[in-house]
Amino acid sequence: YMPFYRLAGQLGDAGPACNNVTIEDSKQDVKDAFQWVQSNNAKFTDSQKSVRVMGQSAGGHMSVWLSQQFPGVIDKIAPMFPVPDFAHQLKEVQNNEYLSRCETAEANTLDCNYIGWMITTLTGKNHWNELTGDEAIIQKNSLLQSVEQSPTHAPAMFITHGMSDEIVSVSQALRLCNALSGDIENGPAQKSQIEFGNQRRVTQKTHKHH
Repeated sequence: YMPFYRLAGQLGDAGPACNNVTIEDSKQDVKDAFQWVQSNNAKFTDSQKSVRVMGQSAGGHMSVWLSQQFPGVIDKIAPMFPVPDFAHQLKEVQNNEYLSRCETAEANTLDCNYIGWMITTLTGKNHWNELTGDEAIIQKNSLLQSVEQSPTHAPAMFITHGMSDEIVSVSQALRLCNALSGDIENGPAQKSQIEFGNQRRVTQKTHKHH
């Protein structure tokens, strides 16, 4: 199943009726789509396996969020370059950790990075420097703490992210992996330990039981 959900801002090609909504509207669309699949899946398959969920970037965020709405129902997800931790991503934007990637942009310009634009758009602010990180929308979309607190309740995840990604910080995937180990900061996925010369690196997490 490939559901569409309404988008913030003017993104997408589905027309004005599907743009300029809040992230909560987008999340409701995803939830409604999943519930429709749960009700109708038997019409299309005899498989008794649960419906698995995958998504890219914002869709990766949605896959993590959706799994938290249906614990025990979704047992496997595959987030690709996800954005599951708005608070940490905002911190990186405000610490100018993206500016080195913008060769011609002046410091603190909104168009310097996509994540800064995204967070600004979703929160309705004029600039990401106006945000403190305590806003409800930031807190509600910082999903890693609940994973860290109960990693055994999270679904199995196959997380993929390019180390040279200039749009979504690879820290998002690393921290999600670490949350599954029960320690966001000190889990097995550490950027300093990954050699860029390698074509790929597989990091296996293990659950910590609390």
